[in-house]
Amino acid sequence: MKKFSLLFAALFLLVLSSASYSKNYYVCDSTGNDDNDGLSESTAFKSYPKAISTFNKMFAGDSVLFCRGDVFPVTVDARVYNSKCGAEKPCTLGSYGNKDLSKPVLSAINQNGLYFTEGGNADPDGGYIVRDLSILSDGNSKKNGIIIYNDVDDITLDGLHIEGFRIGVYSAGANTPNAMANGINDRLVLKNSVIINNSSQGFHGGCQDCLIENNTFENNGFGQKILDHNIYLGWSSSIAKGVTIRNNTLYKSTHIDGKCQGVSLVVHGKFEDLVIENNTVKEDLGKVTGYCWGISVDPGYAKEEAFYNVTIRKNTLINVGNVAIGCASCDGVSIDDNTIIDEGNVLTYGISVPAKAEDSVKSKNVVIRNNRIVYDNPNGYGVAVGGEQLSKILSNQVYQPHASTVECFRRTAANSNTDISTNECNTHNGLNLMNLMTNQQSIVADDLLEEEHAQDIDESDIQQEVIDTGNDGIKSETVTDLIQSQQSSAVRNSNINTRASKTNSSDGKTTTKTTSSNRSSVSSSSAGSSSSGSTSSRASSSGSSEIKGDNDLTNRNSNQPTNPSLSTITESEALDISNDRATELPKASEQTNSSSIKSVTVNEVIKAQQDNVEDIDPTTCRAYSRGVCLMR
Repeated sequence: MKKFSLLFAALFLLVLSSASYSKNYYVCDSTGNDDNDGLSESTAFKSYPKAISTFNKMFAGDSVLFCRGDVFPVTVDARVYNSKCGAEKPCTLGSYGNKDLSKPVLSAINQNGLYFTEGGNADPDGGYIVRDLSILSDGNSKKNGIIIYNDVDDITLDGLHIEGFRIGVYSAGANTPNAMANGINDRLVLKNSVIINNSSQGFHGGCQDCLIENNTFENNGFGQKILDHNIYLGWSSSIAKGVTIRNNTLYKSTHIDGKCQGVSLVVHGKFEDLVIENNTVKEDLGKVTGYCWGISVDPGYAKEEAFYNVTIRKNTLINVGNVAIGCASCDGVSIDDNTIIDEGNVLTYGISVPAKAEDSVKSKNVVIRNNRIVYDNPNGYGVAVGGEQLSKILSNQVYQPHASTVECFRRTAANSNTDISTNECNTHNGLNLMNLMTNQQSIVADDLLEEEHAQDIDESDIQQEVIDTGNDGIKSETVTDLIQSQQSSAVRNSNINTRASKTNSSDGKTTTKTTSSNRSSVSSSSAGSSSSGSTSSRASSSGSSEIKGDNDLTNRNSNQPTNPSLSTITESEALDISNDRATELPKASEQTNSSSIKSVTVNEVIKAQQDNVEDIDPTTCRAYSRGVCLMR
């Protein structure tokens, strides 16, 4: 009996030890052999198929590691699935070797890079980490970089480079769920990754309690205008809860014929507790069309859609086209502390609610607060609110061009008399984007320099500060660039005429009428169409007949919604706006006369940055960044 007890104890300890011990399996194309055991670098496997088959059989907590500096052809569309893995002891696909060498490359030509799925009805599985890999195709692929399908939960994608596919990361739907499955990917994390040059979407799909953070999305969605995007969050089967998109850089969305022709970050379907914060969304000056938008949360399917408890805050949007931030069918939305800059005479609406035609849920509990909006379009609005419910517009600062033909704040329908007394409506004589800082700060200032100021600047006396955006595709700017642009703008703006303001204070409002010796009529302007809209139905081509989730591209509305607020403004309509909506302008105390805005030199900017003045008084601070006054 004693011997039996000792034997049982020994077996128990052996099983416990093997269960708690994590193994690494090594894969190296240049030195490995699939006949090896893979348990050391010297006995590494060789191929991608061997790596995936090993991953699918190993114990929880184990890892398959590819050697740095090597390329691994993806020759089969292998499914990645291991029921032993879990959130507490995840299984890992990663790298090993010399950190000075490039990441291991999974080279997929007409194959999916990684396809996480279990066949049949959906059961909850997951507990996977994919880290420090490059997943590349040749740019002509009909497949996807990473697919996550059939209720895969607790998956982390970290430090990846994904390029050349149809969709970079596809968080897809599911087959019919079994018990305990909800048909959606829970707790998905995509972070610290570069997702570029994918023809349809950079990220597409729906997830729950998930995070998209610290990534670069660039030149995704060039397959077709309007329908493709850098990030397309879409889910309509149920309400997806708890999505956060944070600290990302989005650049070159839907570039066709050299210009942006789609929303960079769009959300369709049904979402609750959605947070979009601290992102930089940027397009190059002159490289946008009316279809290009920055961020929009709005209906886009034939099905009913709604968005509950939406937060859009502390984002920086630069030259993003027609509408910078839009929301529609949003029940509870806070749009706070965003910086919006448009140099290209394109922006029609800095913030618009509702931005498109709404479904049954009408936007309500809308708060638009503490945003800074600067633009060049004389027919553009800083903030536009309409719809069927009253909105709150609080403490926003809008800088419109000196020759603007309309008010800063457009109020229609239920919001015709919305209080805007806490807001500021200012004018500028010219706009120059002076810096993009690594922490997404920006400096906004008047660039109308007198010629003698520009000529007095000695470039040799100025420190050449290069501001790195952290995105190789976005050009860094130096003080030299600033000097050149200011010199050219001084000549460009030398003929600007004086603006006369006439105030009628009988009703406590300010009526501003623009006059100019060389302008006798108001130019018409076309606002374009919503880039998040849809013009045709589209079938999914994910490469798997099993993918049936209705969060795919198949549910786009066949007709692009028409928004009266985005229609062409004729001469007579523009004049009507100037006269009939006089009551929509802020009080005289809040309207800054352009004559009070003096020219700004480079030395003033540098000195203001060094002074780091805090406790901003918006009536005296002309240039600021994230709570710090840069220029009095």
